[in-house]
Amino acid sequence: MENHKNTQSAGILGVTIKSPLLGTMERLATQGRTVIWQEGEIVYDDDPPTSLGLDPRVVEKDWYPDPWFTQALGEGAEQLLVASGFDIGTRRIAAEGLRVAYPLDICREMGGDERRLEIIYGLYEPMATSAMHLLSLGIDLHRCQPDSRLQVLERLRWPETFSAAAMEVWGWARLVRASFLPELEPRGRNDKRPDFLVTGSSDACYIEVKTNPMPDAERLLWKLRDRVSPYIDNLEHPERYVQIKGTEALGEAFLGRDPAEAIDRLIDELKQDLLRIRKAILSDDFAAKDYPGGRYAEATVATEPSDLVGMRAIDLWAGFPDRKLVARVLRKVREANSQVPRGRKSIVVIDVGGLTNLALLQTELLFESKARPEDFDSVASVVIVAVRSTPSKLREEIVLALQTSTTQLTPLQWRVMEALLGRPVNQPPDVDLSNDQPSGPPPFSRGAILVKGLRRG
Repeated sequence: MENHKNTQSAGILGVTIKSPLLGTMERLATQGRTVIWQEGEIVYDDDPPTSLGLDPRVVEKDWYPDPWFTQALGEGAEQLLVASGFDIGTRRIAAEGLRVAYPLDICREMGGDERRLEIIYGLYEPMATSAMHLLSLGIDLHRCQPDSRLQVLERLRWPETFSAAAMEVWGWARLVRASFLPELEPRGRNDKRPDFLVTGSSDACYIEVKTNPMPDAERLLWKLRDRVSPYIDNLEHPERYVQIKGTEALGEAFLGRDPAEAIDRLIDELKQDLLRIRKAILSDDFAAKDYPGGRYAEATVATEPSDLVGMRAIDLWAGFPDRKLVARVLRKVREANSQVPRGRKSIVVIDVGGLTNLALLQTELLFESKARPEDFDSVASVVIVAVRSTPSKLREEIVLALQTSTTQLTPLQWRVMEALLGRPVNQPPDVDLSNDQPSGPPPFSRGAILVKGLRRG
């Protein structure tokens, strides 16, 4: 082979190769994986990669004394982090918090398992996208000041429990910020243990935090997106917004009993769908229209919205059936209800994962709590957390209050709700929900935060 030339493609270091035998090829090395293109076709792909391509040697040095994200960064990275709420001062605070969960000896231990190393790789790899989840966690840890022996810290070190533990720390930090001193893991119903208990002079409020109702499927979906992204390479256009969307058939496959098995069964066909979409968009010179790909993917090329023109989005969540996702969220609420002592009330906090139809969630919560009151009798209200990305913010957190059919908050519950929301109970969140953002929760009832205002008891 000859005429090797280093290139940069979609943020992935690659090599363009001119071969006398095969012609011009582009070789992309992405997380330990090799993809070779020849004349618009992929002729070699060693997917799935044997590793994530992470370097375990990074943990030999302590990340903390001089974290990369507390130093002066390039203009683009700095703007991205600041827009997402992480200025230099905030990042220094996050580093102090992360030091508690990830000291040098723990990082070295995690470095021996690539799945665990992936959690902390953002401490070493100078990329804003790699560190975003850690910065948010670090701020919460700094606020909570957890004892180093707490079990929640150990759970932050394993991929199977990281999301749930981080969500618990999120709830804890919000309570502490509002000057509450919550009891951790109080005794609940039938020896179960809710996450927190806050008491007042004559009242008590339990708080149970539930993570994404389909964490395995969501984690696998992110991995699937990374595996198929080379198949839609070079689909950016300065005057178009290109959105690649998963179909309902893809969503149904992930909501089955074994999402990992579903990936093995469908990935080859999904790749062919994406190649078909890529070829059609390029041959039509990015004509603004819908592009059917096949069973598992489709695409839309548009000239608006203006703030997304020039961007490409991969939204494999798009086809997930809303009602099934809502049913999973409500199952988590009922599970939380069963953990609270009978006759007591709780506020349930839940990360809604990939669910975007929040209006349907509120409607079904009202219906279910009225139709099956015994399954919701210990739930005073529900706080949902959704995270989305926008062109200006890599991470934007939306926290909303939903009510059950009997919601009537006591003064203590009202204060706890305001602590979790970070604002007065009936005040809308300080985010723009007026536009249909394909990359995050679309408007639910066009900006209606609640079906009706919560009532103070």
